[in-house]
Amino acid sequence: MKVMISSLVLLLLVSVVFSQSISNQARDVLSVDKDWASWSTVKGEEARTILNAILADDYSFTGPSGSVLTKAEYLNQIIGGTSFRSEDIEVRQYGETALLTGRMHLEFSDGVTLRRQYPVNFAFVRYTNVYLKLSGKWRLVSTQFSPVFEPAH
Repeated sequence: MKVMISSLVLLLLVSVVFSQSISNQARDVLSVDKDWASWSTVKGEEARTILNAILADDYSFTGPSGSVLTKAEYLNQIIGGTSFRSEDIEVRQYGETALLTGRMHLEFSDGVTLRRQYPVNFAFVRYTNVYLKLSGKWRLVSTQFSPVFEPAH
């Protein structure tokens, strides 16, 4: 009976440590994702340097229209002038890979939103970011924006 109770206590302790480890890693991914979103809204060499460290060398960005940018194109075109407001964020981790999904409202520095910039029927995008743990750090390897269509009025 003592062995059984000891085994259950040990199993409970291992599961608590394991779940804390997972949640700490999820927080790490969320932190990197926040850095990606905030530094993508800043112009200048500091933003480029930080984003260069966050993005994997083979990073790809797929926009809501289906256009695809490489890391270099993203760094040249996306940095600055846009604010991201994220919500409904979820992280799922699969070992050294993490999938982050959320909903985002994009607003450009001149106050123009996606709805006003393009003749589209959406103001929000759902986004998916794929992260890999490379050399001990979470690196963003892929971003996909999908439009959130609203019913026609």
